[in-house]
Amino acid sequence: MSVSVKLENVTKRFKSPGGGVVVAVDDLSLSVEKGSFVTLLGPSGCGKTTTLRIVAGFTNPDAGHIYIDGTDITHIPPNKRGLAMVFQSYALFPHLTVFDNVAYSLKIRKESPDKIQEKVHNVLDLVNMLGTEKRYPNQLSGGQQQRIALARAIVLQPKVLLFDEPLSNLDAKLREDMRERIRMLQQKLGITAIYVTHDQIEAITMSDVIVVINKGRIEQIGSPTDIYERPASKFVANFIGRVNLLKANLVDTVPDGLILDIFGEKAKITSYSSSSPKMSIAIRPETIELLPDKDFPGLMFNGRILKATYVGQHVEYTILLDAGPTIMAIRLGNPSDLNVGEEVRVGFKFDTLHAVPS
Repeated sequence: MSVSVKLENVTKRFKSPGGGVVVAVDDLSLSVEKGSFVTLLGPSGCGKTTTLRIVAGFTNPDAGHIYIDGTDITHIPPNKRGLAMVFQSYALFPHLTVFDNVAYSLKIRKESPDKIQEKVHNVLDLVNMLGTEKRYPNQLSGGQQQRIALARAIVLQPKVLLFDEPLSNLDAKLREDMRERIRMLQQKLGITAIYVTHDQIEAITMSDVIVVINKGRIEQIGSPTDIYERPASKFVANFIGRVNLLKANLVDTVPDGLILDIFGEKAKITSYSSSSPKMSIAIRPETIELLPDKDFPGLMFNGRILKATYVGQHVEYTILLDAGPTIMAIRLGNPSDLNVGEEVRVGFKFDTLHAVPS
């Protein structure tokens, strides 16, 4: 596998206001394949932005190395790394026109006026912003400013494109549009991208690979499908999408799975990250069946509907199981056969259950 970016045992510590030390990045190692779109995903303060800044050269690691195509760039200045970064704040020069903002780095490189004209024209065409060359940033919408920031980054034809939560200042519709545009551009250019976000939807819809980070360490690396359907830990299950986590006890280990006790019912679980005496079963709300048939291929429990919330495409039900816990279930459409206060039978299909250690 050809690796475009490699982080090897990278650690970064910061002094806290109280005089202690905070480990922002904790012995982190990661390989990013050439031409892939990799997202660093995690909650605020987990170390994802610090990791990105270390790759960019804006922050020096206390230990470890960064490689681009096998070359150690750990101590090379940011402007010599062949990388470009798109910031959350756009970071456009307010006193420069769109053309001059995009051309800024090309002028520093002392490229010829004709070459600059050609490159700026091509890249503005790529982000669908031709005709705005003479405007200033304050004459553009937030989405347009972000597209100019993207154009300014890719005009340099960088080896790697870095994104630091670039869509967090946009409204929901613009975010969706920019997600599609960034992904399309990345694939069209075949450029390696490392993208930082705390937004699960961004990560799932844009990425080839998601790296879930928690407290400076990697919790899981995998495709969006792997991360969503086969989380490696309770943290990952909780952080990606909505999930019900039900307590279970390990009864036995068999060649093709685990036998678990779930509220007194025995079930063979074939999807699991690892085993321990105390387990949790991760069940996505949309996989739960309400009023299942008698020959349903899974576990069935009785419960009572506490709440029903209509949200357009589906109804979200909060259900108290007779066995104890409260769960969430989702049904498409606007079903009228289930009402608050009613008793309901709940079904968990065996092939939708995934077990993680508690």
